[in-house]
Parts: sequence; structure tokens; C-alpha cells
Amino acid sequence: MTTVGARPVRRPMLAAFAILVVAVVFAAAAAGAQGGSTATTASLTVGVLPIANTLPLDLGIKKGFFEQQGIEIKKITAQSGNDIMLGLANSNMDVGFAGWVPAMIARTSGIPISAVALSEVESTNQASNWQNILVKGSSSIRTPADLAGKTIAVNALKGVGEVMIRAALEKSGVDQSSIKLLALPFPAMRAALNSGQVDAIWTPEPFLSQAIQIDGARDLMAPGPVLGDYWPIGGYFVRTDWASKNPGLAAKFRTAVTQALA
Repeated sequence: MTTVGARPVRRPMLAAFAILVVAVVFAAAAAGAQGGSTATTASLTVGVLPIANTLPLDLGIKKGFFEQQGIEIKKITAQSGNDIMLGLANSNMDVGFAGWVPAMIARTSGIPISAVALSEVESTNQASNWQNILVKGSSSIRTPADLAGKTIAVNALKGVGEVMIRAALEKSGVDQSSIKLLALPFPAMRAALNSGQVDAIWTPEPFLSQAIQIDGARDLMAPGPVLGDYWPIGGYFVRTDWASKNPGLAAKFRTAVTQALA
């Protein structure tokens, strides 16, 4: 945390990128040797979410990591990991960025999904984490226990947010069955919190810092660190049959993403 004037300014993304290295170690091991540039360019449609977690993908494009692997990236933005899984199921995208929870639900629902590359994990403490529960600065909610009976915005039901919030509250001794969850797109959460539509929001960067620095929101709880250090969130997924038909392309995508995460 640094200070501008008298107002503290969080720098959670610095920690976020630092802890991404943990995921990179495992992804790099799976990637094997990195390939060089190729003369043939393959176009990949990649489903992403409107959050800072996919910035490494943009960095990889800007730095030419994908171009070096002979890959052209075309992005499609979705609102939740569940939407990403649906896009993969319908073959509307080749690769999708999502959390482990929607990926597991897709697999158990009969959609043949496999992880092609790992991505982000959470931090070890609330101050440096990048995806927390926020409340209005004037809210009477002061501790996680005060969330009982309250409404919390998440980007999707039956997703990473719901699982983590309920598990973290339960671990903290709060009756998780008493909370209400409202599905809202991440970009709409700040307005919902400010208007009183919801009592709290579970939001990642860049919305977390915006809510704190611009709206005066208060950081109440970090579900990930409550559950454990470097809690795994998600990765890049493909249809298993696509990976079987395109093993070389899948490996090249993983190589480029690994470079970008590093």
C-alpha cells in the first residue's frame, strides 16, 4: 500500500502478478520446451471476462508471444465462467478463461472440458488480495458476521464467487445459508452498492480499487485467503476433443500464456 496525499492507495495488482508466478511454475512444467515462431498463423477465438485477471493475455498479444507461436487471438467477452463454458460447449470459442467451479460443473454436466493452461491464484492476506467483499464506507456492516441476512452481489450463481463466499463465511463461523446472492455483471456492481441495491459486492480488480478509491467503499473480507494461501481460481479451458485434434496448437497457446503470466 502506498499513500497519495492523505489517502491510502492499494496496489493489489502488484501482488496479484507476483502470485501468478506460482501458477506459472506448474503451467511451465506442463508446457515443456517452448517452440519458435512459425510461418503459419492459426486464429484462436478466446473467451474472456471483463476483469484484470485476463490482462496477461493482452500483454502476451502486445509483446508478440502469441505471434511467435503462430497464433492470432480473437477475444470474446462474457460475463461469467458459466457463459464461457456454454461458449465452449457450443464451439463458439476455442479457448475460454474461467474459474475452476464452472469448469467442474461443466464436466459433471457432460461437457468434455479440459484445462490447457493455469492462470491466477489469490494472495495470502486481505490487504494484498485482488478479489474481496466490499461494503459502502458508511455501512453498518463492520465484520463478516454482520453479513448474515444481507445481500451480496456476485457475477454469477453457482460459480467461484458463491462457493468461496459461502465456504469462507462458514469457516469464519457465520451462517452462510442466511445470505442472499444477486447475480450482477462486475461493471454494474459499484452502482448497485452505491444505490443500496445490494449490501455488499464480491469484486475483482480493476473494480475493487475503483470502488475503494473513487466511491469510498470499505474492504470487509477476502474469501480466498480465509480458505488458504494462494487459493486457486481458474485457468484457460478447451473442449477435450478440440485438444485431441489440435495438440500442437494447444501446447503453443500454453507456452505463450506462460510467457505472459511470467
